[in-house]
Amino acid sequence: TENRYSSADEMRLAINKANQSDFLLKNGQYDENNSDRSDDTMYRQTLLAFQNATLDAQNSLTRRRWINNFKLISKMNAVINKYQRAISNGASENEIMPYVGEAYFFRARAYGELLYHFGDVPYYTDDIDITTAKNMSRTDKNEVAQHMNEDFDKAASLLPTSYSGDQRATRGAASAFKARYNLYLGNSALAADAAKQVM
Repeated sequence: TENRYSSADEMRLAINKANQSDFLLKNGQYDENNSDRSDDTMYRQTLLAFQNATLDAQNSLTRRRWINNFKLISKMNAVINKYQRAISNGASENEIMPYVGEAYFFRARAYGELLYHFGDVPYYTDDIDITTAKNMSRTDKNEVAQHMNEDFDKAASLLPTSYSGDQRATRGAASAFKARYNLYLGNSALAADAAKQVM
């Protein structure tokens, strides 16, 4: 990654990667609202892992959520830590900073997903190697939530209110997702404040 993130096009491509369905978990069986992971659906022939209370870290949906969110965090950390390369190579700050805002947005969203589903999770903002990653311990969820909220706030400060053409994360999306994850985590005052930013 020595030469990556050195132009506006490379920044855009890196952010576009965050919109892949692997990271958003929204296609088919990985849909967040899939009733197979709730008590809303029952099958006569068998119980699924959720209904049978056997859902654990070996479950493919659980593993995919953990792995893909941490992949997304690593990709967005790289954008946040290296965006100055593009500016140093002559890219306009006005063009680059919304991409940085999207990186903060996607990193915050990934940590929000992890907090909601797993509680305490490893927290990092630097580029780390696999050995470091394997040896990391979990960080208290309240501390991670604080960082998540800071990222949503940074995203909101850098993102535009709307786009023409491509539809991308906006200031309103950052506030809306901040409200959602704080509501999930039981931080109702923060959720209400963030929701008011969208209304």
